[in-house]
Formats: sequence, structure tokens, C-alpha cells
Amino acid sequence: MKKVLLLPALSALLSVSLHAGDDDVNVLGYYAVSNSLDGQPMIDMVNVLRFYPVFAMRDSVAQVSVTVYYGGNIFERDAQRMDDGRYWQVLLPIFRLGEAIQRIEVDVHFALDARFRSRYDDAKDYADLGKSQYRSEQDLKKERMKKATEEAAKIGIEYLSFRDLRKAMQKDENLYRQKRDSVLTIKKRPSSDTSKVDRYVKDYLSAGESYISSYKDINAEIERGYARLDSIRDGIADDIEAGLSDTLYSGPSVRRSDLIIDSDFRSARILYRNYKKGLRHLVALDPAERLGIFRVRYVPFPITALPKKSKTSLRGPFGSDFTVFEVGLTFGDAIVTGDDFVTPQFAWNRLGVAFAITEKLFSDSAQVIALALTYDFNSYGSVGLGGNFAQGEANPYFSFGINKKAFEAVLSALAGIFK
Repeated sequence: MKKVLLLPALSALLSVSLHAGDDDVNVLGYYAVSNSLDGQPMIDMVNVLRFYPVFAMRDSVAQVSVTVYYGGNIFERDAQRMDDGRYWQVLLPIFRLGEAIQRIEVDVHFALDARFRSRYDDAKDYADLGKSQYRSEQDLKKERMKKATEEAAKIGIEYLSFRDLRKAMQKDENLYRQKRDSVLTIKKRPSSDTSKVDRYVKDYLSAGESYISSYKDINAEIERGYARLDSIRDGIADDIEAGLSDTLYSGPSVRRSDLIIDSDFRSARILYRNYKKGLRHLVALDPAERLGIFRVRYVPFPITALPKKSKTSLRGPFGSDFTVFEVGLTFGDAIVTGDDFVTPQFAWNRLGVAFAITEKLFSDSAQVIALALTYDFNSYGSVGLGGNFAQGEANPYFSFGINKKAFEAVLSALAGIFK
């Protein structure tokens, strides 16, 4: 067990020597212009996402919110404006080894061109002005009717009597004169008030008839004015949508269904969505694998022999003879660096060479077990085939290598089973 525990120290030493001076921040870049993602989440590191808006919209962006779907979790947070708006940065959640991002959504809130607001404001002002003018005309007519009623009350003809006189004039003029004379007699008004009463009644009826006759026409004009406003609003919205859904302008992922335009045309929102299946292959990695060309593997079950000392056999992970590590170089970068590319089942750039060594690498008794050709079937494991031709012998070597973090996870899981 002590030999197995040497793995973290060896891997840490090698990793530190290679990463000395690097920041402990892993950056993933999301580019709106291509709807693509660069980078890969890492464990034991601070992961941040940098969203880069298209250049033409950069200065108008006011707010950016990022939603990340990973595993069974949903992570949502507002991004911060950085470097004078060149990108917006948000802290990502903590990933465990092997967790992958299913999809990313970026909600971008930005200001629209002032010319759209100007067109809308002009049309709205025109419609509101027409409504105000028509309403003012009607208000004047109502004011004339109110004034006629008030003037009649000053000479003693209250509202009910004045209403009866109006109705009588609308039916028959002789009937009206009889009612008028009767009211003046009852109210003990002089005959000189006769002409006043006639004027008040006629003025009221004239204003009332004009009000009623123009009511429908005025409402129709108001409706036409706002229908014109709606038409202009729809035209502005179509112009905005046509511009923003142009993939050459806003990016290939934007559709009309991803646009929300504010009713006053002062701002809008675009939802950039990256649902590519390739994201599921961007699993969280051990930072020690980040360079791609260098990796250390623990070999729990090597098939080999020490020259002149033992026979070729399957060795267990806790054998008393030795513990085997593979330190090697790969021919290419096995880490998927963008969501447009998924490494195929077999790729030449996953091949590499490695030295199989014992845990006593830095002591006088260190031994090189074999030189092997390796293949990384993923970022956590590899298989190896080689041999040791020292001292005139040809001892074969077969191996299954595993990443340090992955092996620690396996040991933790096993420990939990046998508690």
C-alpha cells in the first residue's frame, strides 16, 4: 500500500515541474460568431467561461447571463463585462472527474440602434397626437352642453326641467313652447328670459347632436391611427429580426425563435444555444492531462518480468516485487479542443511511447521495466505493448494504465463497498 501511495507524489512532482508558473484558472471560450466552444473543463481548478460577442454588437451589449447544463444539474449566473466589453466572463461550477457539459445557453441583452426607437417614437407620437386632437374636439362639445345646462340653472331652470325642454323641442316645437312658457310661469321668470331659454336649449342640442354624429367617425380615425402604428411596429420588428437573424451578422446559431424584442424597441435579447452532441465528449479532465503530449499512468496489472529475476506473469496492484508506472509521450493531442471535432474511435494521434518504470525511479535501485508502444483510449486510461531486451533477454510487457485521479476514485469507491 505504501508503494501505491507513491503515485500522487510522483505525479504531483512531474506535474508541478511542467506547469510551474501557470495560473490555476482554466478558461473555456464561447464564440458567438461561430457558435463554438474552445477548451475543456478541469477538475481541481477554477473553471471560467468567456463569452465573446460578435464585434458589431460588442459595444451595445448590456447584460449577459449564462446557463450551463451538466449531469443532472443546471447552473445559471450573470457574467461580468471584461476588457472594455471584448468578452464577458462567468465562474463555472466545480466539476468532478468525467463530468461533461450537455449544453450551454447564453442570454445576451443589448441596446438596439437608435433609429428603430426614433421611427417607433415618431409613429406613436403621431397616433397619440391624433387621439388627443379628436378627444379635444369632443371635450369642447361636451363643455358646450355643460355650459348650456349651467346657464339655464342660473335663471331657475334646473337639470330635470331643462332635460324635459330638450326632449320637447326634439319632438314638437309647439309642445316645446307650451312647456317653456309653463316653466317660466312656475319659476316666475320675466318674458325676456324666453329667448335665453331657447338659446340654451338649441345650443345644447346642437353640441349634443354633433358629439353623437362624430363619435363613431372619431373613434374610427383613432383606431386607424393606432392600426398604422401597429403596422409600423410590425415593420420595425421585421427589420430588426431580419438583421439579427442574419447568421453573417449575429452568428450561425441565432434563429427568430431565439429573439425577443422589447415593445419600445430600445433593447432586445438573443439566446445563443450550443446543443451540439460534441459537448458531451468535453468531459472534465485532470489538469495533469492538459498538455496532451505528456502523461503519467499507474499500471495496476502489468504482465512482465524482471530480467534474470522472475518469470513473465500477471502482477497485482499490491505485489511485493515492484509497482509500475508509465511515463510517456503521445504523438498528438488526445484532448478534444473544440466542439466541432470529436475524436473518432481510433486515432493515430492517440499512439505514443512510454517507459515502464518502478516506483524507485529516483533511487539507486531504480529499474526500467520495458519500453512500450501505448494507445490512449481515453483521457484516463491506456493500453501498452512492449518488452525489455536488457541482459540478453526478451521479456514481453503488456499493460493497462490508469490516470492517477481515476485510480484514486476507484480506490475510494472500493473502500466504500467494503466498509
